[in-house]
Amino acid sequence: MSMKPVLEQVAKGRRLAVRSVVMTALASMDCFVYRKQVVEATSGVGRHTESWGGLGPINNQDDHAIEYELLGRAKLMLVEQFSGGRVFENNAAVDMENAVVTSLVEPYDHATPKNLWRCHLPNWELEIGDALMVHLGKSALMGFEVMDRIGSSAMADYGVRYVLAKRDELDYLEPFK
Repeated sequence: MSMKPVLEQVAKGRRLAVRSVVMTALASMDCFVYRKQVVEATSGVGRHTESWGGLGPINNQDDHAIEYELLGRAKLMLVEQFSGGRVFENNAAVDMENAVVTSLVEPYDHATPKNLWRCHLPNWELEIGDALMVHLGKSALMGFEVMDRIGSSAMADYGVRYVLAKRDELDYLEPFK
């Protein structure tokens, strides 16, 4: 379905406005985005029958068949009230096991000058199944997996909200060490 040129320009403007807010808000967090790649078995047979992706967030039982490819960086901003969880004893983070959060995620090219991040869109988009490592502090990272994409309005070009599920600890895997 095509829109009138005026409506298309309005949609693009609204999309860039949302991107601008996410890229510049103090509440936005830096993250690294990884795409899961299913590793072929040594006999040349695919492992798609061994990996249960799509039934929920993957866990360490699936990791033998998956490698993570770094796509790039992104800014993440939570867009709904956080319901909370148990606070760790050292106050480093909140335990979000089984927590699902809705957020806005905007990818950017780190090599591009910072003043152009809002207008310059990288050549990749977030997909269901991608892993995000959110940078919470100097050494604190928290893993999430993209579970779903939700429209922000009746117009698809306005922007997408992502439903994220907390991912099991990933620091034992090669890209996250």
